[in-house]
Amino acid sequence: MDEKSRLGEEGVVFKIDFEKAYDHVKWDFLDHVLENKGFSSKWRSWMRGCLSSVSYAILVNGNAKGWVKESRGLRQGDLLSPFLFTIIADVLSRMLLKAEERSLLESFRVGRNRCRVSHLQFTDDTILFASSSEEELQTLKCLLLVFGQVSGLKVNLDKSNLFGINLDQNHLSRLALLLDYKALD
Repeated sequence: MDEKSRLGEEGVVFKIDFEKAYDHVKWDFLDHVLENKGFSSKWRSWMRGCLSSVSYAILVNGNAKGWVKESRGLRQGDLLSPFLFTIIADVLSRMLLKAEERSLLESFRVGRNRCRVSHLQFTDDTILFASSSEEELQTLKCLLLVFGQVSGLKVNLDKSNLFGINLDQNHLSRLALLLDYKALD
């Protein structure tokens, strides 16, 4: 971002937050992705068992008092959850890369070698880098909507932000309205 700013190049940065990311993953989608990535049916059945047969106990003075059965979703804090979520997030990553290959998205070019960077992901955190064209932002919005439909992961608009680089506030506000995001200076 600093390099783009110094060079006077325009661009936008999205900080995407997925709505209750670990709760809304569609299990059938996860199983389909695992199958396509070559995980065996035995391993996938273990994962389904881990995800669907969880119950929690309420401890009172160190004694279990009452059990609650979890009904859906990955559990935040579970050691398996970030791994499985990363596999799902890879689908979005591949969608973004395909759109870039088809010249529908333009990534940032950084460093001496002008390396392309279109997005960064770490478990349930995603940052997208794009040009400031309305067409490209519509493409990003469509990709996020499609990804949300197939995976169950919807963008939480209240916790997502759009940052402009070398854009005036009016332009950034128009882009934010187009995407339904909050624009930040």
